[in-house]
Amino acid sequence: MKALIAKAFIQMKEIPLWYSGIFFSHQLLPGILMMLAVTGSGDWGISSLICPFLMMFWGKVTGISQDEIKCGGYFANAILFGLYLGNTFSSIQFLIIAGFTGSFLLFLITRSLNHILGAKYHLPACSYPFVLTVFLFTFVCHSEEYWFRTSFLRPLSYSEGKIDAFFHNPFKLSITDKIAHEILGFIFSVGSIFYQMKFFSCLLATIALALTSRISILLSILGYTTSRILIAIFPFYSGGHELARGFNSVLTAIAVGGIFFVPGRKTTLLMVSSQFIVFFATLLCIASTRLTGGDWTTLPFNIALSLTLLALQGRSPQARPIRPAIAFETPEEAVAYFRRWEERIFLYQISFPVYGRWKIVQGFNGNETHKEAWRYGVDLAAVDESGKRFRSTGINVEDYFAFNAPLLSPVDGVISAISDQIPDNSIGNMNTESPWGNFVIIYSAGVYIGLYHLKKNSILVTPGQAVSIGTPLGKVGNSGRSAIPHLHLQLQLLPAAGSANIPFLFRDLLVEAEKEQTFYPFLKPEELQIASTAPSNDTTRLLLFPKNGEIWQIEVEKNKKKSIIRWKFSYSLYGNVIITSETGEEIEYHVGLKSVEVIRFSGEGFSLLNLFALSLSDMPFALKPDLKWKTVLFGKNAYHFLKFYKRLLSWLTGDIFSAMCFKMVIEETHFSILSCFSSQPKNYSPTGIHIIFNFGNNGFISLCVKSDEQNIITMQKIASE
Repeated sequence: MKALIAKAFIQMKEIPLWYSGIFFSHQLLPGILMMLAVTGSGDWGISSLICPFLMMFWGKVTGISQDEIKCGGYFANAILFGLYLGNTFSSIQFLIIAGFTGSFLLFLITRSLNHILGAKYHLPACSYPFVLTVFLFTFVCHSEEYWFRTSFLRPLSYSEGKIDAFFHNPFKLSITDKIAHEILGFIFSVGSIFYQMKFFSCLLATIALALTSRISILLSILGYTTSRILIAIFPFYSGGHELARGFNSVLTAIAVGGIFFVPGRKTTLLMVSSQFIVFFATLLCIASTRLTGGDWTTLPFNIALSLTLLALQGRSPQARPIRPAIAFETPEEAVAYFRRWEERIFLYQISFPVYGRWKIVQGFNGNETHKEAWRYGVDLAAVDESGKRFRSTGINVEDYFAFNAPLLSPVDGVISAISDQIPDNSIGNMNTESPWGNFVIIYSAGVYIGLYHLKKNSILVTPGQAVSIGTPLGKVGNSGRSAIPHLHLQLQLLPAAGSANIPFLFRDLLVEAEKEQTFYPFLKPEELQIASTAPSNDTTRLLLFPKNGEIWQIEVEKNKKKSIIRWKFSYSLYGNVIITSETGEEIEYHVGLKSVEVIRFSGEGFSLLNLFALSLSDMPFALKPDLKWKTVLFGKNAYHFLKFYKRLLSWLTGDIFSAMCFKMVIEETHFSILSCFSSQPKNYSPTGIHIIFNFGNNGFISLCVKSDEQNIITMQKIASE
C-alpha cells in the first residue's frame, strides 16, 4: 500500500512538469502556476489534464515506452490540445468524443513528426502536431457551420473585470492608457498560449514564465516589443489576431533566444530577426483562416524556429550563435556552462613539448609572421632566470638555450611525417627555400600537431610510429626560416607541413610573473609569457581516488551548532569521482595527470558540498608555498560571492554573472589553501569572505569559511568507512 501511495505521489509530482514543458522547462513551481492558471478556469481547463493521460494510454496500447512519451513533446502538445478543446467546444458529449479521437490523432502525428523531423532533419517537432490537429478540427467545424449551420463552437467570453474590460476596449486616448495597454498586451499574449483570456490566469502564466527564467522573460518582452514595432511599421490589418501575433512572438523569443541557442549578443540579434518571419507567417496564417476557417495557432512560431535551426546546421561547432549539444534546465545554465567550458569544449588541449623555462616570443596573431591562415602558431624560446635567451655572446647557435634542447611529444598519437635533412642556419640567416625546416608532424584525435625548425639529424621517430605524451621526438634547432633558435608549434587540420593552423590550449603550466608562479590547468598562449611544465605528484593524486562506496563522516560547526554529515563516493562511467550528500546533492570531479578538474558543481550555491568542490577545483598536485591559481564560478554557484549590486541585478537578469576565486598555498606543513573572492591575496590576512582548505598527507583535513576573521562554517573530516 505504501509503495502504491509513493508511486502515486511521484506521478502527481510529475503532472506540473508536463505544463512547464510548454515553456521548454522542467521546473516544479512554474509548472504548478501554469497548471493553476488553466485548470482553475471555468472554460473546461480540466480537459488539459485528461489529454496527457490519454497520451499515456495510447503509448501503452501501441507499446511506446513511457520515457519516449515524457521526452518527445507528447505532453506539451496534449495539454495545448486539451486547452483548445475545453475553450472551444460547447457540448460536453462532443468534448469527450473529440478528446478521445483527437488525442489518438495527435499521438500518431507527434510520433511521425518526431521520426521525420528528428531523424532526417535533426529538428524538434515542437508544437507542429498540435497545430495540424487543431487546424483539422477547426476546418471541419467551420465547414459544418458554413454549410449546415451546425454550431459546435463556444462563443468567446471575456471576464467582466475592470482590467479585462480596459484591455479589450479599442479606444486608448492618453499615453498612459496606451503604455498600460501594451503591458497588458504582453501579459495576455503569454496567457493566450494557454487559451486564457482572463487577467488573473494570464498573470499567473506570466509569473510562471518569470520564475522559469529571467532571461526568458526578458527575451519575451523584447520579442513582443519587436512584433509591436513591426505592426506599427507595416500597414497590414490584423484586427482580432493581435494575441496570436503576441504569443507566437513570445514563444519564438524563448526558443530561439534562450533554449535552442546559447544566449548572447548574436543570439539576441537572431531572435529579433526571427520575429520578421513570425510577422509575415502570421499574416499568411490569418489570410488562410479567413478563407478556410482553419486555425493555425502556433504555426508561425514553428516555422520561424524550424527555418532558423535548419539554416544554421552544418556550421563549425564553435560558430556563434552556439547551438548546444546537450539540453539545459534554463538559459542561465547554458550561459554559465559555456562561459566556463567554451574554450575547453571547442579547443584542443596539448601538453608542453619541452623541459624548463620557455618564453612565448610570438603568440596567436603575432606581429611578425603569425598572420591570416597561420595566425594561431606559437614560437617558444628557452630562457634563463633573468629572461635571456642565450649564454655568452649569442653569436653562435650553440649559445642559445633552445638549441639542442630535447623535444617531447605533446599528445598521444601517431607520427604522420618528418623532415630531418635541412641544415641549421647560422645566427641571423634564414632558409626561405625550406621555410619550415626540419619537422615532426603528429596525428592525434582528428588534427595534426606540427613542430618545426628542428635540429638536423636529431629526430628520433619515424612515420607510423605510435607516441605518447612525453615521448622524445628530437631536438630543437635553427633550420628553415629561423634566424634565432626557437620552436614553432601549431595545430593544423591537414598533414602537409606548414598548413593553416587552428587555436589550442596548453595543459598544466606554471607561468612566471614578478617572481611569482601561477598554475594554469588550461592556458591560452599569450605573447611574452614565461612558462614551464607543472611537476606531477602521484602521492597527492592517489589521495583523490577514494574507494568506491567509501563514506566520509564530517563534523560541521555552523552558528555555534555542531552536526555530523556523511558523504558517499562513487565513480561515473568516465572514471570521474562523484560525491553524494545525504540530501542527494552531488558534485563530480576529474583527476587529471597534474590537477583536479571539477566537472559538475551541485547548483546549491553556498552548500557544504559546493564549498568543498570550490576549494578542490583546479588544485595542482605539486603544491608548494606561495603557489597561486584561479577558479572562475558562474551562475548560481557565483551568486553568494558577488558584490551587492550584482546580486541585485541577478534577481532581474538571472544568474549570468561570474565570480573569480583567487587561490594560494599559505602553509607548507599540510598545505593550507586560501581562496579569496575580492582580489588576489597579497598576504595571509585577507578581508571579506574567504575559505581555508587544509589538505595533508592523508588527503582532506578540514575547511573553514570566514568573513574577515570570523568563522562562518567549519568542516572537519573525522572518519571514513
